[in-house]
Amino acid sequence: MSTNNPLFKTSLWNVIEGTPIRTCLLTGDAVVLERIAWGAGVTVWYLCLNGEALDIIAGRLRPGSVVSFYFDHRIRNTDSSTLIHEEISDVIRSNGECVVGALERDGIEIAVDFVTSIGESMEFVTDHKQSKHYFWGPFPGRDNDGVNSVTFTVPDIDGVVRQHPH
Repeated sequence: MSTNNPLFKTSLWNVIEGTPIRTCLLTGDAVVLERIAWGAGVTVWYLCLNGEALDIIAGRLRPGSVVSFYFDHRIRNTDSSTLIHEEISDVIRSNGECVVGALERDGIEIAVDFVTSIGESMEFVTDHKQSKHYFWGPFPGRDNDGVNSVTFTVPDIDGVVRQHPH
């Protein structure tokens, strides 16, 4: 399925521009979670630092996905892999698992895993030691208060916004 359809692109930008995302990006970055429509729980994660990154991320979004931008640092991040294991352990104790991520070389996409032990967390960091930036926290909800988080549904390829299982 090609997302080069002009109707899809126009509809997607109409949805995005109808949100406060650009305004929120003026005061900070966002971790972005894309829940893939009909994806049986598949997710894709991004780091959005500014409007240029937003343009790149928008070009990667899949029709029908539900996308959340988190501006409140509920998904924490650091440039040091040695500082996070204790906090990851706290999240695991509270939630049973923890989202851990490593920024990919493109500076936009975040490789993510869901760990249930510090051993798994350490293995993830070892497997992603080329990364200079790491993320962790509890799996976030579909919050949408327009300040701390913004959530929207990507239109389908025909430009219509529909609800799908994610």
